[in-house]
Amino acid sequence: KENTKGSNSGSGSGGANDLAAFSLATDSDVVEIGPHEHFYVPVHFKPTEMRSYRCNFKAVVSDGSSNPQTATISYDLTGKGTMPCVTVEAPLARSTKGEVLVDFGRVHVGRSKQKSVTVANDGKVVSTALFEKIVPVPIKSENDILGDLGEHTDKLFLFNASGTSITLESDQRKTFFAHFTPPQELIGGSESLAVGNEVVSTVRMTVMHNPFESTIFRLVAVVYANDVLMEDLPDQIASASPAVSASGGGSENVLNFGEYDMEHEDGPKLVTFTLRNRSDAFLRYEWGAEAAPFSVSPRAGHLSPGQTIEAVAMFSSTEAASCTAVPVPLTTQRIKLAQVPESNKDLWTASVKVTRPATKAEITAAEKDKGPLTKKVFTVDGVPSVEDEAPEPEKEVLGEPSEQTLECSAVADTVRYECETKVVPFSPTAMFQVRTTTFEVKNPSGMSLPYRWKLEDAVKPGSAVALSRMTTPSGGTMSNLVLPCPFTIEPGEGTIPALSSTTFTVRFAPSEVEEFVYYLDAQMPTLANSLEALRVLLRGKSIRPVAHFDLADNPDYITSRAFGIRNEMGVIGPIEASSCRCAELTSRGTGVRNTKRFCVHNPTSVPYDFTWEATGVPDPAWRCMTPKGTILSGRKGEMIFEYTPEAVGHAEAFFKFNIPSHGIDELFLFSGTVVEPEVLFDRMKVDFNALMVGTVAVERIHVENREPLPFSFHFDKSSMGGADASGGSGGQNGQSQRRPVLDISPMSGLVPPNGRIPIDVTFCPTEEKFSNFNLVAVVRRKPLALGLNVKGEGYAIHARLSCSDSNSQKSSSTTAESTSDGSVENSSASSLVAGGSDNSSDTIELLPMPTVNYIDFGSMNLGESRSKKVVVSNMGRFNFDYLWTRNSKASSLGPMLEIRGGQLGGTVRKGASAELGWVFRPVN
Repeated sequence: KENTKGSNSGSGSGGANDLAAFSLATDSDVVEIGPHEHFYVPVHFKPTEMRSYRCNFKAVVSDGSSNPQTATISYDLTGKGTMPCVTVEAPLARSTKGEVLVDFGRVHVGRSKQKSVTVANDGKVVSTALFEKIVPVPIKSENDILGDLGEHTDKLFLFNASGTSITLESDQRKTFFAHFTPPQELIGGSESLAVGNEVVSTVRMTVMHNPFESTIFRLVAVVYANDVLMEDLPDQIASASPAVSASGGGSENVLNFGEYDMEHEDGPKLVTFTLRNRSDAFLRYEWGAEAAPFSVSPRAGHLSPGQTIEAVAMFSSTEAASCTAVPVPLTTQRIKLAQVPESNKDLWTASVKVTRPATKAEITAAEKDKGPLTKKVFTVDGVPSVEDEAPEPEKEVLGEPSEQTLECSAVADTVRYECETKVVPFSPTAMFQVRTTTFEVKNPSGMSLPYRWKLEDAVKPGSAVALSRMTTPSGGTMSNLVLPCPFTIEPGEGTIPALSSTTFTVRFAPSEVEEFVYYLDAQMPTLANSLEALRVLLRGKSIRPVAHFDLADNPDYITSRAFGIRNEMGVIGPIEASSCRCAELTSRGTGVRNTKRFCVHNPTSVPYDFTWEATGVPDPAWRCMTPKGTILSGRKGEMIFEYTPEAVGHAEAFFKFNIPSHGIDELFLFSGTVVEPEVLFDRMKVDFNALMVGTVAVERIHVENREPLPFSFHFDKSSMGGADASGGSGGQNGQSQRRPVLDISPMSGLVPPNGRIPIDVTFCPTEEKFSNFNLVAVVRRKPLALGLNVKGEGYAIHARLSCSDSNSQKSSSTTAESTSDGSVENSSASSLVAGGSDNSSDTIELLPMPTVNYIDFGSMNLGESRSKKVVVSNMGRFNFDYLWTRNSKASSLGPMLEIRGGQLGGTVRKGASAELGWVFRPVN
């Protein structure tokens, strides 16, 4: 064994300060490494500053100066001190004190609002963030309407991260949600809250192992209560228009009309919602008239306590407009009616009309026809009359009026498009080949533009071109011959967002020789009537090739081909041919027969013969299985090439495809690569840990085959280092056998396709030492062998049994006697007689089986008692169990021999001992 001494010395700018951050986590800086063994040296890194550290680790072999190359080994140890950190990505608003401001805005009593909070770990180490409980902040209100709210602020806010912790990996982020829900019962009475109260709570976030990282989230909301609630407002319409967005003022009453097509909409756009009187008094409501182009009907009216009515919001425009969060005011006033109607149907609303005589001004205005607001005059019983709102009943106003707003958004426009492409011509394209081109369509309007493409043949039936298509390649005619459309477009349908554009890809893939002309029509149902529908002319011509190869080509391989490889001429250099097709094939291991199949189409009207000719330096791994043949007209022939590599590496072969009748030859490059087949162990190491010498432990592993072919394997016995050999133990006849230290079963086998087989690894240590085996499993047709590391440690029980006088004044002497069966007897006779004194104080160590130990209490008087102390000590590294049992002779003594001071069975831990007292009291 070699004694190796490890040390670390500071280097770089840090010097001794850097060295203090590194420490060797070993009991001693000197270790002994056995032959062909290794030893792991754990190094701890504990930085004290946020900076880079550097030092040098050096291992020096004692007495190894004779070979300077192996006398020392050194490594540079580097590390960087950092601290965990968690940052808040959203929301970005901060209070004047630097707190993260989570503003819920105005929230009506009984409703709920949600806000999201996103935190991220921007550091290099794993970070753990701790969120404390929500802490309410006392409310400072100008009035006492919500004076008792402070007792409930801990229930108003809900933050799902509160009171928890999260762990974030580097560059990981997580989103939480905070909710604010003021319950209805917090508002006492039915008073209206004109000026809301601000409710505030805080949540603190700290980062473990970083005392400088602390963030406070300030949750802020304004609680308010209105006499009239706007309910059943539809969700905001998902519009592509950037002009249509949610209100930024935090209002809960938001109404989005979406898009209004001025040319196709018949009348105003209507949205229905409800108004509910949540107070216990009659209310008068009235919508403001200055919110054009938005309006609400009925414009005004009365509401009884708890009544709910239906309201209709309208939007109409004759000009392009984009309206965002236009406030429509709603004024409510508590009233007392002089006469309460019998039912809610009899309550007054501005939508109820009555007929009355017209005034002179109204008659004059009607004659002059001054705009749409002019009241129409008609005659009733010869009296000029007009239709007007019913007069409002008498009422008494109570208190001050309250106002709220409905924020309305809408966009009005006509749909139009812009496209500069009118004709898409394609270059002549061979049959079965593909060409693509693109063009762009813009939507300059403020509304989304739905579309759907339709292809129409521009060749009219009965035309000369149509008649020529009815002629077959052999000269005959077919009255029902229909050529498939060679054009396709992607995407075929969809929507172009407002103020945006979409790029379309047209694909031309002819399957017959012809000149194709098609119209590409865009069906846009919302397009303005004054605009022509979008039409693009597609024109393409196909040509007939002599042969078409249905082979997935890889031109990138030829351009990135390595230098120093022979070309088709057999010389080292790049490929000289102007055209070369490439076919690649991958082999899962060596000795595996791999097949490359592809088809060659004959689109001509006559059959032809073909041949394959190897060029350059042929590679034995590649072989052509169809060297020659004939392909009929309109048919296809299958070509087969086999790739059977015998060694790991890259194999290239050049072949020429010849059609002698047409004088055509095409160069092909076949490239083959060997990759490792996926045959592997389900685990790469087996650790038996510590086992008692002579005990047997079995671990089961599996050999997995993830390939569609079977693979055979066998373990290399030489890699077991002779651990599989069993030998005899020394007995009287030398016939007893002992188990091998390591056993593998089975040593060889066949793994089925996409299957696995079990392998049992048996470990039976025969001596106290650490065993480490690197097993090698050879897999047929797999270039690299499989490796399996097996390790384990053997240990034995090191127990010491000693006996001494319990009063430490009497001693025993030991003699060994031979018994009749050949075993050795260890007798211990007391050297103390009655009334005598001791001669020594030695402790007797009892010998293990098959030795029989005798403990003599000496000559004693009846009724006298003597005691011995027996100590069971654990001198090993592992715990063991013990058990005292009595044989028939000891049981016959009855109460004369007692065991005191401990248990007859138990566990003795490492380095500990168990004491028992034996007391002998003769009675006869």
